[in-house]
Amino acid sequence: MRGPDPPKWSVSQDSLGAQSTAESSAQLVHPEKDYLCGIFSYRPAWLQRFAHPRWYFMNYVLMGILSGAYKSYLVGTLSTIERRFQMSNSTTAIILIADNISPIFINVVAGYYANRISRPKLMSLGSFIVVLSCMFSILPFVIYGPGITDEEMEMARAAQKLRVCHDKSLGGYRDGCSDNQAWVPFLLFFFANFLNGSGGSVYYVVGSTYMDDNIRKKTRLSTSASFALRLLGPVLGFLTSSFCLTFHEDFFTPVGLSKRDPRWVGAWWLGYIFFGIALTFVALPMMFFPRILPMGKDQKANKVMSKKTGRGAIKVDVRPSRIFPEVSSDFIRVQQEIWLSVVRLSKNPIFALKSIGFVFFIIASAGYGTSFTKYLEHQFGRTASSASFLSGVSKVLTNMIGIMAGGLLIQFFKPSARKVAIYVALIEATYLSGYVALSFIGCQSKTIRGLTDFIGPYHGEPLDYHDAATALTNSCNANCTCSVNDFSPVCSSIGTLFSPCYGGCRTQELSAKGIPLSYTNCTCVDPLSTTETVQPGYCGSTCSTLVLYLVIVSLCQLVGSSARPGSILLYLRCVDPVDKSIALGAGSSFINLVAFIPYPLIYGYVLDKSCILWGKKCDGSRGSCKIYDIDKMRYLVHGTTIGLLSVGVVCYALVILYAQRIKHFYSEPDDSDEEEEKQKNEGTVNKNGVEADTNL
Repeated sequence: MRGPDPPKWSVSQDSLGAQSTAESSAQLVHPEKDYLCGIFSYRPAWLQRFAHPRWYFMNYVLMGILSGAYKSYLVGTLSTIERRFQMSNSTTAIILIADNISPIFINVVAGYYANRISRPKLMSLGSFIVVLSCMFSILPFVIYGPGITDEEMEMARAAQKLRVCHDKSLGGYRDGCSDNQAWVPFLLFFFANFLNGSGGSVYYVVGSTYMDDNIRKKTRLSTSASFALRLLGPVLGFLTSSFCLTFHEDFFTPVGLSKRDPRWVGAWWLGYIFFGIALTFVALPMMFFPRILPMGKDQKANKVMSKKTGRGAIKVDVRPSRIFPEVSSDFIRVQQEIWLSVVRLSKNPIFALKSIGFVFFIIASAGYGTSFTKYLEHQFGRTASSASFLSGVSKVLTNMIGIMAGGLLIQFFKPSARKVAIYVALIEATYLSGYVALSFIGCQSKTIRGLTDFIGPYHGEPLDYHDAATALTNSCNANCTCSVNDFSPVCSSIGTLFSPCYGGCRTQELSAKGIPLSYTNCTCVDPLSTTETVQPGYCGSTCSTLVLYLVIVSLCQLVGSSARPGSILLYLRCVDPVDKSIALGAGSSFINLVAFIPYPLIYGYVLDKSCILWGKKCDGSRGSCKIYDIDKMRYLVHGTTIGLLSVGVVCYALVILYAQRIKHFYSEPDDSDEEEEKQKNEGTVNKNGVEADTNL
């Protein structure tokens, strides 16, 4: 009895002739295997029902939400980490930059191998790298454990003393600061965030191209929907951090502290366990998706790549160098191909202009976004929690709506590439005009008695710690243990005072939770009165322009985000299908290098230039800013943003001149090629597009 036929291996044209050393080391595999769900040789029939774009889309979005939540969770717990491990703001800023450094090295390589290795498996690998970063983030807790240090206890006692005036003669007072640095936790957090950037890069570069190549006809809507839904990631991260920090770092042992106590350290490590487990469950199914979805369009796109390379088979590199790369001619050839691809992309005017414009938009939008919460706090007198809530509502929600709306517009109207380029340029110009309007909306500058008058001779230059202490100290508070580091404005009958201590207030009324309600016996307000009360906060601190400001910000986000789906489509369609993955990789590396790393430094410098009064660290060096010139802050922040956006708008406007070069904005390149080949077989096509029979 005859046994089963051996599998039919596809053979490329090059295999029939002489081959180079590099090409002969690659094997050709059974094409049908690349369309089946499974891993290795395990590809059962019941698993093939999941080889559908909708299952990939669900897994892709969940992976994006969880990956995006990592960074916002880190930001949400950052102040707690600073308090627990005595890190400065400059130290934690380096940690935040780490995930923007790794993509510079990862993106181009991931983009190059995306078309040569199974992309779902690459995405799964990227997610497991993020899981590994979660494990490294927990290590500081595992190594050091929970603890309330003596420094934190001293800080709490110092904070209680600084609220009101205490005589210096009582002694026993110190600032309650610490210069200790935990370098091991810093290195662990830095490396963890570096790994997170590496895994996130693989997800972005590989995942978006796989979806674009495999979700036929609905790519525009699916792309915008994925962008919008992935914005739930930052929301999830902030909500998770808020929940975890309600528990103490060691929640198995009662500590007898309230959450408002300065010694309170929340369970900052708890969320990393949740994200690590959740990402593991999402990454495992992604590993089983096929290299090419059978219901997608990549089967035809492979024909395009075959025509470009002159091969008729799907080539999968199975050389040992996939696991342990050897320094050989093959490795050199790969580097040369990557370099040639990058050079070819740099000569593409649409790709170059979009990349440059996107850099300026990223610096402007990301920089403005990171300073937005602080801007609301100081410009409009909002609390940190209120500012964070308003930031989420005015930015995240409107971004989701705008992206979905932009995707629907493209899906139903299907405008040409040039019309999309015009729409993107006009929308970004409107976005720019909104920020011009925002630069004129603000609140009246606040004055502090004794300090604001002293700033005058310095022409707005910032004061150091000693100058401020000199300006605020007089005979009524000279014997008080006041500190410029304790800035807590209070309103009195003579105006806003720097703090109750500098107001000479010796008694305070506290609520049941220990929150100051009022201060009395203030010798700098009325030395003869013991009943006049001083209230916490600025005098006349209400500002009616906040609502108008938030409305304009929300409209800017709504309108501006509607251009994102079209902008991404232009970015994907302006390059050859073979170069699509490396285009995203090279573009992402370029953007990370010149946009994501510089923007914290640029906007940090802008905010520092608007500072009036700096605090002091225990070693005498400059601390954090205590008081800002809100007028100067408004003009500097918005002026910088407007300048950056203007360059981006010019680049996007120039794209209009070249947009007509994109020939296959909606249809696939192979569709027209197949139709042309069919017409050549059946007849000819005249110049007017009318078919003529060659037999006539």
